[in-house]
Amino acid sequence: MKILIKKLQYISVILTLLFTSYHQGVQAQSTLPDIDIVTKDGINIVSWLNPYRSGIKAIMIERSNDSVLSFVNIGVVKDFSKDVQNYIDVNPLLGNNWYRVNVVFTSDMEWRSNVKKIVVDSA
Repeated sequence: MKILIKKLQYISVILTLLFTSYHQGVQAQSTLPDIDIVTKDGINIVSWLNPYRSGIKAIMIERSNDSVLSFVNIGVVKDFSKDVQNYIDVNPLLGNNWYRVNVVFTSDMEWRSNVKKIVVDSA
């Protein structure tokens, strides 16, 4: 039942974002190394514009509750071909949530985005 409720919340968030974008016009998306975060109904959505068209091995989303240490991988991007990319965190931490995007290139060079914080009052 909890999974069904989370899925319905996820659908509600997506529909809200689409409705808002439609009525407010297309807003500029932050380009890596910057990322954007919005929260709705206990779900955080991390999004960014990826300027890299090739040479990517992996894109991972990491989260921490303290902004400096303890970053853990919470998800991966599966399709590198899209300009606008996002990750939906359906289980954010209560309180501070610090996010960053970690890009690994085919040369094994790692590159990280800027870190951004959002506070979740209740899940």
